[in-house]
Amino acid sequence: MINPNGIFFGPNSRLDVGGSFFGSTADSVLFDNSFKFSATNPDAPPLLTIKGPLGLQYGSNPGTITNQLSFLRVPDGQTLGLIGGDVNIPGGFNIALDGRIELGSVGANGVVKLTPTDTSFVLDYSGVQAYKDISLSDGARVVTTGESGGSIQVQGGNVSLRDRSDVFANTIGSQNGGGIVVRASQLSLKDGSRIIANVFGLGQGGDLSITTGELIVSDGAFVSASTVAEGDGGDLTVNASSTVELSSDLFAVTFGTGNAGNLSITTGQLIVKDGAIVSASTFGEGDSGNLTVDADSIQLIGTSADDRVRSGLLAQTNEIATGNAGDVKITTGELIVSDGARVSASAFGEGDGGNLTVDADSTVQLIGTSADGRSSSLVAQTEGKGNAGDVKITTEELIVSDGAEVSASTFGEGDGGNLTVNASSTVKVIGTSADGPFGSGLFAQANPNSKGNAGNLSITTGQLIVKDGAQVSASTRGEGNGGTLSIDASSTVQLIGTTADGRISSGLFAQTEGKGKAGDVNIATGELIVSDGAQVLAITVDEGDGGNLIVDADSTVQLIGTSADGRIVSGLFAQVNPGSKGNAGNLSITTGQLSVEDGARVSAATFGEGNGGNLTVNASESVQLIGTGTSADGEFPSGLFIQANREATGNAGDLLNITTDKLIISDGAEVSARSINKDSSAGTVDINANSIFLDNNGRITAETAGGDDSNIKLFSRDIRLLNESKIITEAQNTTTGGKIEIKTDTLVGLGDSDIIADADQGSGGRVEINAKGIFGLEFRDRLTPDNDITSTSERGSSFNGEVILNISQVDPTSGLNELPGILVDAEAILANDLCGFENDRIAGGSSFTIIGKGGLPPTPEDPVINAHRTVRWRTRPRLASNRQPLQAQASVRPRQDKKVIIEAQGWVIAKDGTIILTAQPFNGTPVEQILPNLDCHSGRGNREQGTGNRE
Repeated sequence: MINPNGIFFGPNSRLDVGGSFFGSTADSVLFDNSFKFSATNPDAPPLLTIKGPLGLQYGSNPGTITNQLSFLRVPDGQTLGLIGGDVNIPGGFNIALDGRIELGSVGANGVVKLTPTDTSFVLDYSGVQAYKDISLSDGARVVTTGESGGSIQVQGGNVSLRDRSDVFANTIGSQNGGGIVVRASQLSLKDGSRIIANVFGLGQGGDLSITTGELIVSDGAFVSASTVAEGDGGDLTVNASSTVELSSDLFAVTFGTGNAGNLSITTGQLIVKDGAIVSASTFGEGDSGNLTVDADSIQLIGTSADDRVRSGLLAQTNEIATGNAGDVKITTGELIVSDGARVSASAFGEGDGGNLTVDADSTVQLIGTSADGRSSSLVAQTEGKGNAGDVKITTEELIVSDGAEVSASTFGEGDGGNLTVNASSTVKVIGTSADGPFGSGLFAQANPNSKGNAGNLSITTGQLIVKDGAQVSASTRGEGNGGTLSIDASSTVQLIGTTADGRISSGLFAQTEGKGKAGDVNIATGELIVSDGAQVLAITVDEGDGGNLIVDADSTVQLIGTSADGRIVSGLFAQVNPGSKGNAGNLSITTGQLSVEDGARVSAATFGEGNGGNLTVNASESVQLIGTGTSADGEFPSGLFIQANREATGNAGDLLNITTDKLIISDGAEVSARSINKDSSAGTVDINANSIFLDNNGRITAETAGGDDSNIKLFSRDIRLLNESKIITEAQNTTTGGKIEIKTDTLVGLGDSDIIADADQGSGGRVEINAKGIFGLEFRDRLTPDNDITSTSERGSSFNGEVILNISQVDPTSGLNELPGILVDAEAILANDLCGFENDRIAGGSSFTIIGKGGLPPTPEDPVINAHRTVRWRTRPRLASNRQPLQAQASVRPRQDKKVIIEAQGWVIAKDGTIILTAQPFNGTPVEQILPNLDCHSGRGNREQGTGNRE
């Protein structure tokens, strides 16, 4: 049917044709022999046979086709085509079961090509430059559903479906479906309208393809290419050059045994909001497809109005599914997920979850929670028997804030996946949900009641900031083992603060709260700052062993303060918590400078049945431990600790080792290896530093209440204890006092500073000091207000320990001569003859004494010369020295007599002009009798005459 002026099918219209039907408002029909049949200027048909038409030629103003409430149906397997200017279907039905439907809206002077098939034609719109609009409304239907599903093509400018209008090409039999193709400048679906190419039989579902500038799906409308039967679903593909805006759904899912197809979106901007879902998931035995999104910008926002459905991108296995989830891959400039929206490749059934990969050139931001507290999230986790997939994020900047999360965790029997973040600039994990209970975070955990192992969590970035109660965790709270937490931040790692109520720390965690073993924490950075109650934990809270905590910071590690109320201490912890049976891991710090201040701590302690770990610090420049913190229970020290605390039955770590250039412990800070419970043993403190400085109650302690004795070993060139500072190895109960071994050049103790190896009811300990000099400290049999070295026992002096002082210092009086009562004979200076002889030689030998720094001092008879000459101070060449083994006992060199130096009293001049100073005044003896070739009086005068010049 051709009518350039338009075609109208009224409410009572019916088709009664035996084959395909095309209704067109073209001006003419084109044939292959260049014949054109014109509807506006018809020519008589030629007498020869005419082959099938090749195309439709439209005029400058194609007419409108309207199907209003009519029922247009062609025989099954045939084609129904409506190709005009605007095409309006208000409530009409267009049906070609197992056939083909063509809806096209063609602009001025367009040509639509017709390609013949076995039963009809396929339309080609490549010759059309402009399109008009297609509208389906008031419950309109376009249907090719059947054994094979048929096929539908819709081509127009603005294509809209509203008022629960539908386009269906469902496959209900064993044949493969043909699919649906929509091409439009803009495609909008709303008011519950649908475009569906589903599978309800054995056949393969057809693909559903949408190519448009802008796609809008809203108000309960949706697009689906799914399967609910044995046949596999087709692919759902959206290419929108400008925008895809979804407040309703796109599906490519399976509810049956067949596999779902893939779902892909390529666009400039993707917005998914108000509870809309883009899903390539499985609800049955079949596997879900992959979900791929490529967009310049992606925004996933909020939930449905009733808060029941979260907006998101999903490729997951649901609770009743046995199939595996597909992968989610997102490529974008920026990805923003907010207000409870999500991206998920999770497994909630028996099948495995898929992988979630995000590649964002600029930024990935996850912000906030839904109104009922569900986190905005990127997740690839498992809550069933299947294993979770991996999450990988590559971007310039990752921000997770206000209760949002990224997770590759397990809540079920399956293992969790790995979480990997590569952010070239910054990773920021900040804050909690608005009401406080949910901290923002990056998680690769095995959660409570889970049996699977957690995956590993790895972050590579320039700067990592975790603050205000946010967390990065690779912990286990179930039967499975925790994963390893690895941080590689080229510039800095900053961990700051707690939640607003002060109950939960910000930080990095790899802990076990179940039977599983915790993973390790590895931090490599330029600078690590942990402050205001933030923490790094590698601890055990239950039966599993804790992991190791390893920090490698090129420049600085700074641990500062506590939470605002003092309840949470900033620090690094590899310890056993109360009630735990597992052993703690070891804690190692390698850096240039380590600073622990205002109550902060580094601890490898035990509070439970398990043993504590070792603590090793290697700081090339300095270790500074400063001050105390304050809580409701009073003050507590900053410091480094390997301890078995009061609740513990396990032993403290074996070794607390510090290697540095400068160790400073001041203002109540401590280095401590201590056991408080009598069933526990303390370890050894071993310090190797160029200088050790303790001030204002700084302390190095190795105290034990039971088990083996505790020890302190200090090796340093310079050790100073000032203002009530202490080095202590006290022993409680019947334990023998510990050992203090000090090797140093200089040991100084002032201001009631002490070295103590005392015991309670056991024997006193042992103090052995090898030094070149000890200043201020003295051995005493009890503590006094002075500076003491003690090794006593409260059981009595017979149980005292021993103090051994090996001092290899130099006798300070060696090489000195007794000065005469009168230092200078003024008369000799003014009048004595310098050429005096005694026993036939120059008196006093050939010595020469200089007084002052500028040569001989002038005499009162010398003229005043107004000139200033200075001679620089001379220093002795630096003496090369090597550290020598210290002697077992102090040794003192015997005093040696020195030759007395006497001022010259006379002088003579030899024949060759050499001046010879003499110890006695010259008495007139001929020079030749004293020394050959000497002529003392060959000068032109002498000092006594006061007229000659010195030569």
